[in-house]
Amino acid sequence: MDGVSNIYGSPTKEPFALERGITADDFIRYVYRLARAINAKRLVIDSIPSLALALKRESNIRLILLKLKAIFPEIGVTTLLITEGPDPEAGKISRYSVEEYVADGVIILGLLAKNIELKRYLLIRKMRGIKHSMRKYPFEITYEGIVIYLKDDLF
Repeated sequence: MDGVSNIYGSPTKEPFALERGITADDFIRYVYRLARAINAKRLVIDSIPSLALALKRESNIRLILLKLKAIFPEIGVTTLLITEGPDPEAGKISRYSVEEYVADGVIILGLLAKNIELKRYLLIRKMRGIKHSMRKYPFEITYEGIVIYLKDDLF
């Protein structure tokens, strides 16, 4: 589903696209109906800041996220919410400081300077109900997919 093109007046070939003037509640109902209609197993919202901007409801993003979280189990989808981390190293892992509270899991993808190059790392910050490592793991994005190096020393 294209949630932004029509709202900003850009052309889209996506058969499921939101229309201009849609409200947050309209969006939630649309996601619910579409996911049920196509029997979706996964739902990705990329990204929360663009959604808030498109719906012109940046001030109410907490309420929107709580409403979305309430319908996910009913739809039966695994959901991935993507957001911005303004300064993960300083503990600011989300733009609105609410995303990590409504999520069952928080995975941070970041960059770390090592010598004269940047290295990508993955950190599982939170995974509700599961014991997990708090270590940063180096990873690469390859043509075969994402490769996580469990034994490599990032530092």
